[in-house]
Amino acid sequence: MLVDVLRAEVPDAISLVAEVDGRIVGHIFFAPVTLEPALPGIRIAGLAPLAVSPPFQRKGVGSALVYEGLQSCRARCFHAVVVLGHPEYYARFGFVPAHEEGLKCEFPADPEVYRVLAFSPVFTGQSTVVRYPRAFHGVGAQSG
Repeated sequence: MLVDVLRAEVPDAISLVAEVDGRIVGHIFFAPVTLEPALPGIRIAGLAPLAVSPPFQRKGVGSALVYEGLQSCRARCFHAVVVLGHPEYYARFGFVPAHEEGLKCEFPADPEVYRVLAFSPVFTGQSTVVRYPRAFHGVGAQSG
């Protein structure tokens, strides 16, 4: 299972679940990513995957996971979060096209779909590629 691989290979990640009546109905995962070239002192997390059981979709479970996950990222001193996902969905949390901040995803992606939320102004506009942990390669890392 993808989540088990991610947890094993990215031990410093943030992994949250949503429960209803003791049953897991959603999950979100944030993994530290690296920048190339590096921006010294800047810590970025990549959000992927976000999953909600179909009967619980469109009921706020995903949004609750995103909000809680972003709060956890701030608490762990990340400066920003990147995601490859639906532009309108992630815009409601404050995500903007990553290319506006000079960030490019290492995976093939439409520039409008690759998004970033910076918790403070940390980017200089310098062209930087976001690199994901090895566990994301070849296992569907492009979903957010």
